[in-house]
Amino acid sequence: MRRKLTNRFRKHPGLLIGPACLIAGQLLEGGKLSTLLQTSAALIVLGASMGACMLSFSPTFLLAAARDLRKVVAETSPDPFDLIDRIVNYSNVFHKDGPVALQAWVVKEP
Repeated sequence: MRRKLTNRFRKHPGLLIGPACLIAGQLLEGGKLSTLLQTSAALIVLGASMGACMLSFSPTFLLAAARDLRKVVAETSPDPFDLIDRIVNYSNVFHKDGPVALQAWVVKEP
């Protein structure tokens, strides 16, 4: 059975592969690494990317993306032991009191 990869494991290789390919391509073409750090080139690329996004998406989606950017970069995962305890509690309530009691229990949880 194949496990589904979480976002955390999918984005880490991308964070490594992207810059590595950029540097490798620059070196293969005989360029210096210092030429990658030009502010004018960065301004052109970032400004054009932001402009394209602003043309493609509504302001509502852009604001939602800006708010959710922190969640993408700094993903926090729940405590696994707390999650196990909650699942065991759900199982005990279901076993002793049935599914109706379990629905009431889940509504009370934060």
